[in-house]
Amino acid sequence: MIQLYPIRLFIIAFAALLSFMEVYKAELASVLRIKRMLERNLKVKRAVFISVLLLSFMTLLFPLYPGPAILGDLLPAIALFFAAFAIKGKKGGDEVEAIFSGDLLSNSNFRKGMAFSIAFALDLIFPGFIIL
Repeated sequence: MIQLYPIRLFIIAFAALLSFMEVYKAELASVLRIKRMLERNLKVKRAVFISVLLLSFMTLLFPLYPGPAILGDLLPAIALFFAAFAIKGKKGGDEVEAIFSGDLLSNSNFRKGMAFSIAFALDLIFPGFIIL
């Protein structure tokens, strides 16, 4: 479904932005407000989690044309599935040492942000890209 395409792009980009915010401690006011709202309001967090999971399954069932009817867009569905869990829960941890030591690849939030960014770029450049 073409209607799901911009929504899934937004959610994958938002998950990447949240992951990179944890790494670089960026001061983006709008994303910080949304992040704080998700941390404080449990009902909103659950609603977002369930809606992103449903969007992930709908991406599998209703692919962009000319995708296969059963598997759908596998890469965006996997990225959405992991984005749901990335948005749902953030683990606390001291990863400041990894940032200042220059070893960003050992930082799990940096790796998640890069994975979401790659999934976003592939989905944006090749919307019908399917991994079988």
